[in-house]
Amino acid sequence: MSLNQKMDRNKTDNEGRIYLDDERVILTSSAVFGILRKDLMDNISEERMKGFLIRYGWNLGKNDAKNVLKKHQSSIEELLKKGPELHMMRGFTKVKRVDLQLDYDEDGQIESVHVEGFWSGSYEAEEFIEQFGHSDTAVCYTLVGYASGYYSEICQKTVIFKEVACKATGADNCYYVGKTIPEWNGSIEKELKYYYDEPIVRELEITYEKLLEERNNFEKTFTIHERLTAEFTNGNDLQTIADAIYEEIGIPILIENADLSPLAGSGLPLDFFTNGYLDFKSAVHIQREENYYQTREISDGGNQYLTTPIMLQRKCFGFCSFIYEGNQPVTKVDLMILERVASVCSLYILNEKTTFEAVERIKGHFLDQIIDGGPLSEKEILTRGKYIQTDLNEPYCIAALKYDNENAGSENGLLIHDQVLKVYSITLKTGLMC
Repeated sequence: MSLNQKMDRNKTDNEGRIYLDDERVILTSSAVFGILRKDLMDNISEERMKGFLIRYGWNLGKNDAKNVLKKHQSSIEELLKKGPELHMMRGFTKVKRVDLQLDYDEDGQIESVHVEGFWSGSYEAEEFIEQFGHSDTAVCYTLVGYASGYYSEICQKTVIFKEVACKATGADNCYYVGKTIPEWNGSIEKELKYYYDEPIVRELEITYEKLLEERNNFEKTFTIHERLTAEFTNGNDLQTIADAIYEEIGIPILIENADLSPLAGSGLPLDFFTNGYLDFKSAVHIQREENYYQTREISDGGNQYLTTPIMLQRKCFGFCSFIYEGNQPVTKVDLMILERVASVCSLYILNEKTTFEAVERIKGHFLDQIIDGGPLSEKEILTRGKYIQTDLNEPYCIAALKYDNENAGSENGLLIHDQVLKVYSITLKTGLMC
């Protein structure tokens, strides 16, 4: 029976019911679907609108396929030919199939499908252009869903169609490709989610759960930041800060200076510095890539590391690192906490640096007064010595340092002089700022 003959089988009863091929149908303007599409985009988002239209088309195509299977006992090839006819009878589009490949298994069941063809005069493409103008992507979601549902029901195998060219994007006609899922080789995975109906209530629940997680992360990070600030303002050192972090989150932490010498650590295995430290340095510090001075997540196959630099005055003074055993995941909140630890460490180093420089200036001035024989009594000398943590009642040594400087007296010479004194003094301390 030709398509025109089938169209002649339309009939209307006295109640205003319209039947097409013995199935009741309704007539409506295609413009209504364009308006519906726009309202869906405005009210439930473009992503949910796409899923809605694909599932609508899927159910429509699946229902038509069921009706065809009830009325006909033809071969699968013949049944599949009726899909385009029904598509055209509904006024969706004109279909021209250009390729159909069916593979069967030993039991005569469909194993794989590959079909291609044109859709011309697609009502979806025309209405989209009318409502929105041209698109950057294919828009015939109902047609894609219909073809997928029809073929899947006839073949009893999931067949997914994809529009690879669309009139709405400026093509002369829409072009479709349909395949069973394995034949897509993973390239259709992003489209599969649209075929599953996830209620908007569930989507809101997921959004709420994410917001709740973000709030909890913020609260946890804020609480830890408050404790770190308290440790710093109380004058505690880096080891105390490291201990506080390990106590709060239970992740081993290591703080290093710019020379990659350990300054503090907590939660580390007892044999870490004899067995594990070389592996850590090899994974984290050996290969200095472009992002070396950024927060990085690194794996050496056995452990995970999260490391971030301690930056001060645009210079790197060290690194803070979390060390994860095995495949323990690195979370977003861990990153937030580590960056705050690095900030507190930079403040600690700045404070130590400022204090050190101030004390050194006081020492220099005090020594000049003693050497020059200034108006200081013995009692005043002993008292001022205590101000710089030097008990002059105890035995002490004096070291004299001499070096040649061709730029003495110049601005560079003063800078070099200051750096030499600073390096020499630092070597007598803990190595914090090396």
